[in-house]
Amino acid sequence: MQENSVIYRPNLLNGANDSGFPRAIGSTRLGEFSLNYYDRDTQWKYLLGGLRLLGSSPEKPGGEGFGYDRFDLASFDTIRTSLHDYYVLNESRLQALRERNIYNNSLELMHADTGAMIEEAMRAETNTAPNPTLARAQRTLALALAEHVYTPLRGIIDDMVKAVVILLLLTIPFAFAMERLVFNFTLITRQIAGFAGFFLGTFGVLYFVHPAFRLASTPMVIFLAFVIILLSGIVVYLIMNKFRDEVKSMQGMGSTVHSREAHRATAMAAVLIGVSGMRNRPLKTGLTAITVVLLTFTILVFASFTSKMGVRTTYRDRGAGVENRIEIHKHTLLSVEKEVRESLTALYGDRYHLTARNGVFYDITKNLWNQVNFERDLVLRNPTGNRLVQIEAIVGLMPGEVERVATLRALLPGFGAEKTPSPPLYLSKACARDLRVAPGQEVLFQHKRFTFAGFFDASRLQMAENLDGSKVLPPNYKKTVQQNALNASGDNAMDSALNNLDNNSFAWATADLTAIAPYDSLVDVEHVVNFITLLPKSPTENVGRTAERIARAFNYPVYAKDDAGIFQYFYTKTYSGSGMRDILIPLLIGGLIIFSSLLGSIVDREREIFTFSALGLSPPNVAALFFAESGVYAVIGGVGGYLVSQVVVKFLTLLASFGFMTAPEMNFSSFSSVFTILIVMTTIILSTIYPAVKAGRSANPGVNRAWKMPAPKNGKLSFKFPFTVSTQDFAGIISFLHEHFDNHADVAVGEFTVRDFRLTNKVVSGGKLERADIEAEVSLAPFDLGIGQHFRLSVVPTDLAGIDEVQVDLEKHSGTTTSWVRANRDFIDDLRNQFLIWRSLPAESVAKYRTQTEALA
Repeated sequence: MQENSVIYRPNLLNGANDSGFPRAIGSTRLGEFSLNYYDRDTQWKYLLGGLRLLGSSPEKPGGEGFGYDRFDLASFDTIRTSLHDYYVLNESRLQALRERNIYNNSLELMHADTGAMIEEAMRAETNTAPNPTLARAQRTLALALAEHVYTPLRGIIDDMVKAVVILLLLTIPFAFAMERLVFNFTLITRQIAGFAGFFLGTFGVLYFVHPAFRLASTPMVIFLAFVIILLSGIVVYLIMNKFRDEVKSMQGMGSTVHSREAHRATAMAAVLIGVSGMRNRPLKTGLTAITVVLLTFTILVFASFTSKMGVRTTYRDRGAGVENRIEIHKHTLLSVEKEVRESLTALYGDRYHLTARNGVFYDITKNLWNQVNFERDLVLRNPTGNRLVQIEAIVGLMPGEVERVATLRALLPGFGAEKTPSPPLYLSKACARDLRVAPGQEVLFQHKRFTFAGFFDASRLQMAENLDGSKVLPPNYKKTVQQNALNASGDNAMDSALNNLDNNSFAWATADLTAIAPYDSLVDVEHVVNFITLLPKSPTENVGRTAERIARAFNYPVYAKDDAGIFQYFYTKTYSGSGMRDILIPLLIGGLIIFSSLLGSIVDREREIFTFSALGLSPPNVAALFFAESGVYAVIGGVGGYLVSQVVVKFLTLLASFGFMTAPEMNFSSFSSVFTILIVMTTIILSTIYPAVKAGRSANPGVNRAWKMPAPKNGKLSFKFPFTVSTQDFAGIISFLHEHFDNHADVAVGEFTVRDFRLTNKVVSGGKLERADIEAEVSLAPFDLGIGQHFRLSVVPTDLAGIDEVQVDLEKHSGTTTSWVRANRDFIDDLRNQFLIWRSLPAESVAKYRTQTEALA
């Protein structure tokens, strides 16, 4: 079987089930043919680089494979067969998308061009004067186009699957918010049932309206992917929490109730309070949610981010003094496939002079088919004096290119016009001197005889460049790999690593150690054809248009110089957004609606805010109330708007199937639609920042948002702590703080260490400890600064019976005053967090700490 490319290792599949052959004896290569030995006589499919030999038919686009009949294999045309299979498979997938009102114009256009080129190839074969060379060239180009349709077309389906998985993840907060807003059950079993009901209902809508479930071969795999991602996230979260708890347990801080993470319960409570506040205003909440849903639907209709495959044109330089031409080569300057050269000659030979360059050099990527790498001995020999010189490369040029390109013409005047008994060979003066040859003498390279025809200017060759800035000299791949520390193994790994380098990262062959010979003289030695040049025969030829057409078919950049300058043409994926101007106003209106709604809530809920603050919610927690509301609006609007859009498209498509109307082209199924939803959700969240900040400030009117310690006096700090406690609660706080300080008895743990914890000024009533002052010796981190202090916490009665203030007294024992004050900020902040955590403890925990305090009496 003749191969289209020798870049990729082939893969044979069982045509019955698309699996590999489990007991393959082996695979070997003979020239341009591959031989494969397997243990059974069954249908087979062959995948190799850009080839897809599937045995496709309209009834079974995925193919049924081929048999092993020797007569069929003797005339097997891989180009024709692969093109047919590509075209049938692409048509079936495009038709599946069309039936769901999903179109990609760039792929449809290339698919149509592929069909047109197939027809042109058939006409070239069936004309009165058949031209099989032109027909094969048309099919080769059509095969490249078909492959360019196949890859992104498969990506569209993968893109839909990714989008629906993200939507399913968004469905989790959507179902939670809907259960809280609609039902707000108190029993946990009913909460779970309500959440599950909304989740399954949303999943059901997506399952019936989203095209990904229809296009996927096994739709439930999508749900399985969602479950795997969700469970993976949960497991990672649980493991990290367990790991953190174990570390704290090893450090003697096993009581997690005192950790900063426990304070998250207060923030979660703030979120739930915010959702409950929305439920208390059903009309306002409902109208705002409907507005955001319609806003999302509007933006999805008027704006879309689409990807398309096409040729990107990049301006590089004016190219002053450079001839108009097209240059085709790989970025790595490795071998250009034979089919490319033959196709370009057949298609453009009537309008362009096609020339090629080849070379003999060390190719470090030559590890195909498990061949062993070896460094070639590139040695020139003078048979007269038996002198040897090792060179780095031989460059093969065609006389037609040298004649028409000024840079090469100045380098090699008269190239190709020599009358020599053997093919001419040009050397630098340094190389000829070491070889001790004069013009006209014979030079041997391997088994090939050359005639030394003259010198070239090594400095001129070293500076000669192609249109993209690469050198006319071939790269020195061994030095390139060493300089860039490239390390790759496996098929195509080194080629991929070289492709990631820019031109400046390549090490080029040394001009003094490079020889130049005619292209034809190197065809009977092991060489690499790595460069093609198209020189227009007419000055009116549209070089740019031809370069663009060539770039559409091949996977590497095409460079062209025309009257406007030098341009790069590269086939790639591009992104574009349509209707962006149309959505700015609705997006702004939606943001302002949320902004005004939440800003108005500050005035309406002023009493609530003060109450929440009195209950222990900090300004950030109060701000979290408003972010919780906007988050609910964002999730409901995003997911709800997307569901509405999918239902609308499904309904319009259904009407179109009955002939009532023509369904408009609206693709809401790609990942770009999810990106659009995220824009709406982000806008809603951003519009909440100012109302949330203002609400947080309202929680503590007239005081600083962040509490600050007073300035020390004579090494002492005394201040009222920003908390009030009931006389009854303080009995429990004593044991609570005692337990917290015990966790910090280890000198190597935490932001401070405590020793000599004790109770003074005890007040005992009825045999029970009611109150006491807490005193301790505290060392503050960083411990190498030697910061030590005496800590005392006591309560001071207020004008309200049963309510006390908290007094904190600190006296410095060691360390500088500046370091002492700075370290105390973290210490006091930790103490403040303990009071916040105390207020969030359940009644059972509070009773337990009170019981422990009684034992201290």
